[in-house]
Amino acid sequence: MKLTFTHSLVFSVLTFCLPAFLNAQIIVDFEDVGTDLSADSAFRGEDNAGGFTSGGVAFNNSFGTFPGGDFWSGNAYSNQTSWSSGGLMEFAAGNDTVLSENADGSTDVGVDGSPTWGVVFGGSARFSAPDGYGFQSFNFHNTRSTAEIIVNGNLSEGFPTEPFGSESRFGFFVNRIREFVQDNGDIGFEVVASTDLILLTEAGSPKEGWFEYDLTGTPVAGADMISFEFFSTDTNDFGVVTPAYFAVDNIGLVEVVEPLLGDVNLDGTVDFLDIAPFITVLASQDFQLEADIDGNGAVSFLDISPFIVLLSN
Repeated sequence: MKLTFTHSLVFSVLTFCLPAFLNAQIIVDFEDVGTDLSADSAFRGEDNAGGFTSGGVAFNNSFGTFPGGDFWSGNAYSNQTSWSSGGLMEFAAGNDTVLSENADGSTDVGVDGSPTWGVVFGGSARFSAPDGYGFQSFNFHNTRSTAEIIVNGNLSEGFPTEPFGSESRFGFFVNRIREFVQDNGDIGFEVVASTDLILLTEAGSPKEGWFEYDLTGTPVAGADMISFEFFSTDTNDFGVVTPAYFAVDNIGLVEVVEPLLGDVNLDGTVDFLDIAPFITVLASQDFQLEADIDGNGAVSFLDISPFIVLLSN
């Protein structure tokens, strides 16, 4: 029976089921691309290149100009601190890349006082790790415009929304995804693991400051990309009404040592001693990378034949 990954399951995978990690680490803080920004500005994909790279990580985006103004989606980076209240179109005009204000009226900048941060907008955003690395952690923060909508609502625009109540929630899931070639030859994306809901609100109010989220519990072989799925208790027939933005900074990556497929007892070799533990994993419907011989994110009868081939080599 195939193991199905769910929001509540995948991030509880036991440590011994994970690939080994080395100490080598990359921290993506957007300061390398931030040097190209003018003061109090943001880059949202105006060059129409389809994305940008920072710290070796590829970030996708799209940008277009329409009669009502500019529109972007995916990923951006920003050092913008000025903000003016306004309607929904101001979100698409760069007002969406400002960090949320604190209760004392102060405004944060990047993690540890750095001048630049990233911004995620919508479910199309993806982070792609460089070869040999996997995502370990990231820091997140509310954006100002989204926080204002959560607190004050937005009753004058095409998507009216009331201020959040104490039971209202807004946040996102992180999906581990991998590329695969579809039958028609096009590249597709498969979600192989997801986090539990990461909340940007607490008791109906926007969370203040930067928060770090640890992803080390979810490495999946071959899944070197992450994407985001937004959630809100404020929805309509089209989905989430709350503006789907959050800021991100200090994304941590670690070098990944791929598992030795077939070495289910973890003794460094593939031999007859792996047969019994392989059968145990298969029968228990647990997941172990070394037993997922076909690399489809599950340990099932489909792994038996390639396991036998490994034993015979």
